[in-house]
Amino acid sequence: MPKLKQGTIVPTQEEDEAINRGIAADVDTCELSATDVKQMKKLGPPKANVPQEEPHIPH
Repeated sequence: MPKLKQGTIVPTQEEDEAINRGIAADVDTCELSATDVKQMKKLGPPKANVPQEEPHIPH
């Protein structure tokens, strides 16, 4: 797990349970499984098939 920024407040177990109950009660949301996240595609332009060349800057 990545390190958290200084001042980050992690929810308590009770707060986390309340958040999860809220997610379950809202028909417009769903909690994604690890499989769902793995199947998602990254946004942005597709990766190039060839590596990018370093620019040549004459001195």
